[in-house]
Amino acid sequence: LSSLGADFAENSSGVPTAMVIDGAGRHAYVASASGISQFDIASNGQVSAMATPKVNAGPQPASLTLDPKGRFAYVLNAVQGRISVLPIASNGSLGSATQASVGSAPRAFAAESSGRFVYVINTFSSKISAFAVNQASGSLTAAGSVDTKKALVNVEADASGRFLYAVVLDVLRGKYSVNAYAIEANGSLTDKGSVAVDGSHAPTGLVPHPSGRFAYLALANGALRTFTIDAINGTLAATGNESAAPGTDVLSAAVDASGRFLVASTESGGPSWAPAAAAK
Repeated sequence: LSSLGADFAENSSGVPTAMVIDGAGRHAYVASASGISQFDIASNGQVSAMATPKVNAGPQPASLTLDPKGRFAYVLNAVQGRISVLPIASNGSLGSATQASVGSAPRAFAAESSGRFVYVINTFSSKISAFAVNQASGSLTAAGSVDTKKALVNVEADASGRFLYAVVLDVLRGKYSVNAYAIEANGSLTDKGSVAVDGSHAPTGLVPHPSGRFAYLALANGALRTFTIDAINGTLAATGNESAAPGTDVLSAAVDASGRFLVASTESGGPSWAPAAAAK
């Protein structure tokens, strides 16, 4: 990854908690305590605020993801235990939110690529919970869970919709790892193994590349670590490539649909990144 510089600062009060890029690679959304900030993305990866720079999505958004078909934005409200569902207009702007309950103290969630299921993790639970998505309204209905037996840090689905990844912590040993799961036709998850996260710095999230061949692990020391994805079982393997983000901790990251740019949200703003040889 090669830095393109600090292209934008999150225009809100409070530290950004999550960021996503839409499937066309034209818009980015950043969650913070004051709402969801909206940005347009130019062809060279530079970003600028939309005409309406921010929308309300409930108190203290903790996580943010988009419906893979570009119909809805889902915002996790940890205090209320709800997900806010916001319609996405043709120009990328977000509409008014409706809400669905997803359990006590939800921490993060992910949507798989068919748009039929989302997966939620909760602070005081070791389970990954599945929810079926109403294709017309975006509303959610509980559809089972899988127990990791470890503390859950983050969860993310790959672009193919075949695999789900959970960053987990073995509290007793103080060790992090990334679990891989196959997503079955009914939304249930099948364990496909895990890979240890070496080093002393805690991971903050995992970002699969749109090609399905790579994933980037964001670390609390400002590093982005590259992994390959096994095409058959979805498991990860470290490549040894690690890029340092300028400034401060990487809080969240997203890759645009073309796979050419990765944008990392940090405590001091959001530097853009261009995947080099690993993303080709």
